[in-house]
Amino acid sequence: MNRNKPSNTSLKLRDVEALRGRQQELFDLSLTKDIIANVGCAGTGKTFCSIYLGIDDVMSRDNDYNRLVILRSQVSVRDSGHLPGTKEEKESVYQIPYVSIINELFGRGDAYSILINNGLLEFESTSFLQGTTFTDSIIVVDEFQNMTFNELDMVISRVGENCMIYFCGDTHQSYLRHHEQDGGFLKFLKILNSMDSAALVEFDEEDIVRSGLVKEYILARNKEG
Repeated sequence: MNRNKPSNTSLKLRDVEALRGRQQELFDLSLTKDIIANVGCAGTGKTFCSIYLGIDDVMSRDNDYNRLVILRSQVSVRDSGHLPGTKEEKESVYQIPYVSIINELFGRGDAYSILINNGLLEFESTSFLQGTTFTDSIIVVDEFQNMTFNELDMVISRVGENCMIYFCGDTHQSYLRHHEQDGGFLKFLKILNSMDSAALVEFDEEDIVRSGLVKEYILARNKEG
């Protein structure tokens, strides 16, 4: 699904194919929907595939998306003012998984920084979104099970013209209190489910691709309840 990349950077995106049925569903829906919520087990490639599809579109000649924006809530330390340093320094710890994904997708250790420096990639925390409007962007909202309904409502209200948004989350890995998780996450999914421009992809144990150990653990965990 690699779509003719422009030559405005020295980067070459590797070709990624869907490995399981739910991944293929995500790839197919990315061509027709503006909002996709990917929900389910860890290790199923929800974030990896969403970032790949997003950066693939950003670097394509065939559309007008200018950047990939990765959004994440700063949990479990929601008030980043307690952390030392600048905004960038406070956010750096939350960027580590995406540095790894982007560098793997391009097969080089400096790909993340090159995309940032060229304005093709941006990382933001939900703590700093007030007054922001995203336009001409692909947005990946990761770990969205760790966002309250007010956060999710704010995130989607930041979306301007010519945008597509992926939500990625796993309710088994939520740091929210139970009433916050159920009251916000499920309400938000119910709203998305009523929108024609949105789709839900539900990943389960059979979609795990990270490793056999992860799959064995999750099967055992779910069996134990």
